[in-house]
Amino acid sequence: MKQLITGIVILVLLIAGISFFSGDSDESLLSNLKSQMFNENESNDNEHDEEGEDSKQRLVDGSLIVRLSKETQQFAGIKTGLTENISVQSEDNAFSSVIDIQELLDMRSKYRNVLAQRNIINTSFKNATKLLEQLKVLHKEASNISARELQQARSKWEEERARINAMDVELQNIRDNMVQKWNVELTGLALKEHSEIFERLINREEYIILVSLKAEQQLSSNTAFVFVNREDNRQQARKAYFISAAPFSDNTLQGETYFFRANGDKIRIGMRLYVWLPNTGFTGKGVNIPTEAIVWYAGKPWVYIQIDEERFSRRSLLDPIQTSNSWLVKENVKVGEKIVISGAQTILSEEFKWAIPDEDDD
Repeated sequence: MKQLITGIVILVLLIAGISFFSGDSDESLLSNLKSQMFNENESNDNEHDEEGEDSKQRLVDGSLIVRLSKETQQFAGIKTGLTENISVQSEDNAFSSVIDIQELLDMRSKYRNVLAQRNIINTSFKNATKLLEQLKVLHKEASNISARELQQARSKWEEERARINAMDVELQNIRDNMVQKWNVELTGLALKEHSEIFERLINREEYIILVSLKAEQQLSSNTAFVFVNREDNRQQARKAYFISAAPFSDNTLQGETYFFRANGDKIRIGMRLYVWLPNTGFTGKGVNIPTEAIVWYAGKPWVYIQIDEERFSRRSLLDPIQTSNSWLVKENVKVGEKIVISGAQTILSEEFKWAIPDEDDD
């Protein structure tokens, strides 16, 4: 552009000089120079029009189309994929911690020790009961059983019965303390004579996790499991199975708490885990938009649709619903359309290059 203007100025000065020295006799020469100037300007205008037609941004039906050559696409790592249907049930995020059940194990051991002692006393009590009944019969039949022998047998029986009752009270107290600390369900698992689940907990094949909800969250009454992972990666999450509501809370949150059991592989006591749990939000079908396909502009999510081998059009996502690892839309994007899933940010940058002034322009 500067060279064109400079050329025009030189020609104007040249014409003015010719007119000054030659006068009207050189009008034909002046006319020829003006004609050449007009033709050059017209040629430059035509070249400019052609450049506009081949530019990388064009408006088509109100949408800005960005054109990138195949070489540029390859260099920018632009990849595309076809949109597909998706059926989802929305999930809520929560947190959990792997808890130490050593106290529960200690209380379980204490209970079992007392129970073993009770079983021994119970044997003595049964023997004392049997002896007392025999002596009663013999004494009644006027045999050689004195009242003193009968009274000694009765005293022994009462002593064993008192010991049994004391053991029963101690067992009940231990169980009540376990229920207060750990609830009925976990206490039942711990005290059950043959519990496969509790054996897995003892052997650390599984761990108890405390799932903590936010104050505004609720767990559906029919929830059988949630998904947990050490990292914020839903794809790698695994199931944790519901046990019961928990009697204590997480100090960092004020919501409801629940006990779940999770596979012990690669988790340890004290770890914080990410949790995904079903909620009562959106459940339905739509078009799946991968998270990596989305670009943000003006605070809204957009995707690029590939029109042909070299042309792309930016399209807004209307009322998108975020799922675990993608977005679901029900309009403005159709199934089977080719969207950019890698390199969309490069296309966005190319689209707005027109707004940046050229360094050569004044």
